[in-house]
Amino acid sequence: MTQPVLLTEGLSKAFGANVAVAEVSLAVREGTLHTIIGPNGAGKTTFFNLLTRDLPVSAGHIYYRGDEITALKPHQVAARGVGRSYQITSVFPSLTVLENAWLAAYRKETGGRLDFWSRPGAYTGADDKARAALGRVGLDGVADRPARELSYGDQRLLEIAVTLAAEPKLLLFDEPTSGLSADEARKVGTLVRALVPAYTVVMIEHNMDVVMAVSDRISVMQFGRLIADGDPAQIRDDQRVRDAYLGT
Repeated sequence: MTQPVLLTEGLSKAFGANVAVAEVSLAVREGTLHTIIGPNGAGKTTFFNLLTRDLPVSAGHIYYRGDEITALKPHQVAARGVGRSYQITSVFPSLTVLENAWLAAYRKETGGRLDFWSRPGAYTGADDKARAALGRVGLDGVADRPARELSYGDQRLLEIAVTLAAEPKLLLFDEPTSGLSADEARKVGTLVRALVPAYTVVMIEHNMDVVMAVSDRISVMQFGRLIADGDPAQIRDDQRVRDAYLGT
């Protein structure tokens, strides 16, 4: 059996007496879309924060492509090829769509060093990568518009493009359809699905229609613990999941 691209063993995080993530062991196969679901407060975003090292680990281990990354800093994890978009929209509204993507590509190209006098075109490689990322999400036609003029749905797409522009191989998406209409959510779900197998995607998502339509595998968290793991059909039929989350 091939080695998982991402593996956690007994991963835990406590804030004083409050255990937010409790002994989560998870394996993500390369070239798949693996979705994490669970009620609000289940520990999903905290789990992501541990993976990207935005929070220190209380116990357990994280492995990426066979190498332990538990003690790395966030920028070191990103340099290994792990990209992340966040639950709250974080684009720069005063910059153009292209400039938002270009900054991510430029930082990757220069190892994180920023020159605020530079703009798209000054670094051809970053410019090409930014435009390719925008094309991937269908925003190449609005590259020169300020990001603030985009609809909320298109701003979510821009966040995905910004993540892609840094050329990661493992993508962590935290609720990419949050706040979107049903049609917009389906559009984003279809786009995320199309990233596989060129990328490995781990996604936190609440929209169950999207989850069931696009996921290869689903893991379910409740009260910080992993309570179920399987393909969409297995999760749909799991009584523990029905009781904890699906409400049927």
